Amino acid sequence: MKSPISTARGLVAVTVFLLLILAISFAKSFSASQVMFSSDGPLGYIASQWQWVSGSFSGFWQDLNWIGSEQPTATPNVSTGLFLLLGPVGFLKFYVPLTLLILGLSGWFLFKQLGLSTPTCILGAFAVAFNTHPFSYACWGLGSLTLTFASSFVAMGLLASPRRNILHVILAGLCVGMGIAEGFDNGAIMSLYVASWLIFLTYVSGPKKVRQLTIGAAFVAIMAVCAALLAAQTLHSLITTQIQGVSGTAQDNKTKEERWDWATQWSLPKAETLRIIIPGIYGYRMDTPEGGEYWGAVGQQPGWEKHRRGMPRHSGSGEYAGVLVCLLAIFPVLCAWGKSKTLSDLERRMIWFWFVVGVISLFFSYGRHAPFFKIVYSLPYFSTIRNPIKYLLPFQMAVLVLFGFGVELLYRRYQQSALQTAKSAKLAVTTWWKSGLVYERRYGQVLVALLAAFLFGFLIYSSSATEVRKHIASIGFSEADATAIHKFSLAEVRWSLLFAAASVAVILLALSGWFAGPRLNWLTIALGLILVTDLYRANKPWVVHYNYKDKYELSSLLAVLKEQPFERRVTTKTHPMGTNLGDFVQALIPNAQLNPQNQYILHSLYNEWLQHQFQYYRIQSLDISQMPRVPELDQAFMSAFMPKSAQELHLPRRLWELTNTRWILGDKALVDVLNLALDAQQRRFRVKSEFNFVPKPGRTAVTTFDDLSAEISTNGAMAIIEFTGALPRAKFYNSWRTVSDDVAALQELSSLTFDPDETLIVNGSGPASSTNSASATASTNNVQIVSYEPREWRLQVENSAPGILLLNDRWDDDWSVTVNGQAQPLLRCNHIMRGVQLSPGKHEVAFNYSVPKRGLYISFASIIAGVLIVGFLGFTAARKKATTAPGEGDTRPQRDPK
Repeated sequence: MKSPISTARGLVAVTVFLLLILAISFAKSFSASQVMFSSDGPLGYIASQWQWVSGSFSGFWQDLNWIGSEQPTATPNVSTGLFLLLGPVGFLKFYVPLTLLILGLSGWFLFKQLGLSTPTCILGAFAVAFNTHPFSYACWGLGSLTLTFASSFVAMGLLASPRRNILHVILAGLCVGMGIAEGFDNGAIMSLYVASWLIFLTYVSGPKKVRQLTIGAAFVAIMAVCAALLAAQTLHSLITTQIQGVSGTAQDNKTKEERWDWATQWSLPKAETLRIIIPGIYGYRMDTPEGGEYWGAVGQQPGWEKHRRGMPRHSGSGEYAGVLVCLLAIFPVLCAWGKSKTLSDLERRMIWFWFVVGVISLFFSYGRHAPFFKIVYSLPYFSTIRNPIKYLLPFQMAVLVLFGFGVELLYRRYQQSALQTAKSAKLAVTTWWKSGLVYERRYGQVLVALLAAFLFGFLIYSSSATEVRKHIASIGFSEADATAIHKFSLAEVRWSLLFAAASVAVILLALSGWFAGPRLNWLTIALGLILVTDLYRANKPWVVHYNYKDKYELSSLLAVLKEQPFERRVTTKTHPMGTNLGDFVQALIPNAQLNPQNQYILHSLYNEWLQHQFQYYRIQSLDISQMPRVPELDQAFMSAFMPKSAQELHLPRRLWELTNTRWILGDKALVDVLNLALDAQQRRFRVKSEFNFVPKPGRTAVTTFDDLSAEISTNGAMAIIEFTGALPRAKFYNSWRTVSDDVAALQELSSLTFDPDETLIVNGSGPASSTNSASATASTNNVQIVSYEPREWRLQVENSAPGILLLNDRWDDDWSVTVNGQAQPLLRCNHIMRGVQLSPGKHEVAFNYSVPKRGLYISFASIIAGVLIVGFLGFTAARKKATTAPGEGDTRPQRDPK
């Protein structure tokens, strides 16, 4: 359908409308103290690296949890650019709406390239931008997934261009690469769909199928190379940090079977397919108030129903596509099936392509709840991609594209038929119902049947309140919560039923021809109002802001912990993968005089501190906030110090010794228990400072943990417990043993008879062992930390005898060391720490972390090449438009004029 609105004006219009609705949706972001919640990238985390962000392209070393770890390096992508432009606070305020704006415009681009009309493109852009799947992920802190979705839309649009040539294929490949740079494995998944789209388009574009397949394969190869070039930095980083040396990534059948439960924990239960058409039937976020808490089974530990151990559920995303979107997505499928002459042959094949893509993707998203995902999981390296629910991303794309064709088919009725304006809506519908086209009437019957089924289901759900509430109570909720949850869920079904009824009414009126003549603009307004109102309401629970100035207020306890944090680590646990220390002691000594309420508050607050305040103030903790893929080196080290019986109580103490864990937060009464149970001979635990939990300033009542602060007090019930036996962060040894067998080395390190203060273990092919204790006693060693940054340590060492300097931070291949400016071999000590051998004298020692930059240069060069190609295509298109007569130059297959 031709529109009087030009392409440029249509783009401007959709941009303005998207900005308006996004500004309303995220209005709180304009408040000075408010930022958006982000689970995967909270303010504390992103602020912790801000002063070194420009150097993170050379490597990103996470130094605040565990003993340090290599992380994927910064990549030249949209997210990194926005972060550099906005800073930590501005980034959390506006990153999500900006990614959604980009997503909406990318959807508009695809629909425009498919040859759809301007009203269709505008409505499609809204449906894409406010689709709850990418919207909720962005609000959860994964705007990178939204940008992966956007890059896939742009790539698909480039390949759908009627003037597609090699430059379009190259640009599409660069878009795929940007998707990988943003979304990692999500980008890898979407790349397969883009490749399938290219093969499909090439195959149907000519009569010689073998030749077309050959061309398609060549185009896919070119696109893959371009994607790899742009994502070169990301691919190198992901392979080295997420696959190589990571526990459980081997590709043998045994390893794959062992990882099945881990890899498929986030699968979509088949019953929860209803979330695609009813947004809150299973709730929203885990903390949505007034009964809106998620109560489904996504994220559930396999077997939880029986053993009730692990995670019962966890959802940080919604799957709602919109009632109107889903209903209109059915229309083009029935039209293609009925061989509607409103569609060209190419469009009919496109519709079937996206229908198949949607069905297959939905089946894959069921993961462990259906047999289909096993097919994908068995493919090489697909077992390293976690969470089958990620396949809902291409499913949503398929639904959105079909929705675009569905809207377009409604408008084409008015373009291709001489419809008369009917005075009565009832008369128009009645007449059409009797004499309309068969496939259109079949679609109308489907709509009425679906609406009737929706109403019937609502009545059953409403009348089954007792059974539903009993089920909710049986999966871990109180009876009061179960009542509130069912009431909330029922209201969500009622809202969806209302929007479904409105959608069916407007669609039937459109099919009947009632919007002919001057009423046609009202069709766009009606569809737009239903679409925007429905999706705005469904997305609202995902938009959560908080006062960051209040949340990150510096308490006197945090002030103590943040002073010179590189001199010691903090913990509240016996082991990073173990239990809370208070719970451990209470189980070990039932009559221990610990305050259970204070232990519960500490445990809850500490989990918050670990992810937020500790990051913000750069407090180093032994405990791990998140490590889904544990490297083999770390796995072996952690396992060696995990106590399995009462005879191994020395293992937590030894772990703290070796990792420079000097401060333990807990009940003050823990001091005597720790000295008795863990360190009876030397009794090296003592109270450093006492503190209490008190309401934050200005709080008259404490209703949540956010209302509490921890303040240093002379008579506090809680304490910073100092373990004086912890090794210093940097220590010089005259006595060491070189052990080539890692298993033997770990056995010695964990032995009761081993003294880590006197002897160092050097792993692998290090210098010959030296056990001259007399020399060690007579020698003078002085070690001083001169400066510290996450990727650089500088130390001054003065030693009168040869020895080894130990730095109690994790060893990695990408760390290097210089002594007095000269490169020296980096040693792996105590299984996992860094060290360097020194001769007698005064030394300037520098440890530096950096990854190879070749991938970075390739990625930057690819981006520059992409910009140049876009400029060239834009220039040639403008030039051709200026020299081409109206109606010429469009090689798109035309629809049957009948």
